[in-house]
Amino acid sequence: MSQEKEINDLIKKHREEVEAQKKLIELMDYIPTVRFINMLRFFAKMLGLSDDALFALIRLIQCNTEGLEKLKNKDLKEITEFFEKWAEAELEAAGLDPTFDSDTKDELKKWQEKVKQALDNWDPNMDSKQAAAVVSGLKVALLTQFPKALNKFKELIPDDIAKKLGKEQLKKMGPTILRKIFEVILKRWLIKKFGKEVGKSLSGWIKVVLDLIELGVVVTLLYKINDLAELIDEKLVLIIKKLAKYGLAWPNNYTFVWVANKKPYKGAIVTMIPYMRCAKRVKGKIVWCDGCKIKFADGTDKKAFRLGEKSEYYDPEKKIWRLYYDIDKKSTEDCKCLKECEVCYTYLLVIVLSPDGMPMVFKILIGVKVC
Repeated sequence: MSQEKEINDLIKKHREEVEAQKKLIELMDYIPTVRFINMLRFFAKMLGLSDDALFALIRLIQCNTEGLEKLKNKDLKEITEFFEKWAEAELEAAGLDPTFDSDTKDELKKWQEKVKQALDNWDPNMDSKQAAAVVSGLKVALLTQFPKALNKFKELIPDDIAKKLGKEQLKKMGPTILRKIFEVILKRWLIKKFGKEVGKSLSGWIKVVLDLIELGVVVTLLYKINDLAELIDEKLVLIIKKLAKYGLAWPNNYTFVWVANKKPYKGAIVTMIPYMRCAKRVKGKIVWCDGCKIKFADGTDKKAFRLGEKSEYYDPEKKIWRLYYDIDKKSTEDCKCLKECEVCYTYLLVIVLSPDGMPMVFKILIGVKVC
């Protein structure tokens, strides 16, 4: 095989891996929108920072750029990437909150663009002093040009935690303790953005992200594995097991999908169909079955809703529709997919037909099970 053909084959396999990962991430959607999955990149970026970068990030949130020049180019770029993912996560959360301040949203968008420009122009050969100047410049811009975005940035560290992260206390902390604190910070962020009950349930995702970071190492071994699909199938099994371990019920206790009153949802028809999908081992390899239809508690296998402001499931105060469902547990227990299974998950296939005729399809994870 020529070198050129070998390179082209590797590029093709890499693209296939990326597409497979996109499908995997779409499938693992938990909040009734793909927005939450986008936030995983924020969690992964924060929890995946090096120890030195984590300490520097704490100082930056506290408006202290001291010691940046001591970091490596790679660490400083990771902090810059974190700035971008944080802005993206705030904007995603803002999209779920109809009361979110529009000026703050505009500032977050402009800040994100500025960070993207810095990343597009990032030189991996810059020395530490030059790279530190880029990060310092971004922080100065946040201070002087984007005060409302800055306030959101400072909110990352709640007051009670900030007291534990003073200059002297920070010196005494080891990386393990600091990572535990960051887990708490992320959980608090979730609760603040989504409310106490939902935030607590979603905080299990933080543990899953830690495992995904470790699983990411497997991708470097991708080309030593003959069957790409096998790698993806095994990853999905591991994620299901982690979600089960961290408390995602079977199916979960949130019995409604909610949709915001805005385009393209206003006036749309939403159809929900429940499914179960299981995996078993055949000669040591994971084999996933096709989705098996299950039923709602009323015995039907499909629900349809029209998103009108006069409908009984519209909340005018929060400006959202709550589309209620309840799964018939007997249909999950009798499902043929369960035979010899290792893990299973239940999901809703949600089809949104907007007034302009453009269909959108979401798969919303509503339960996981280790057989």
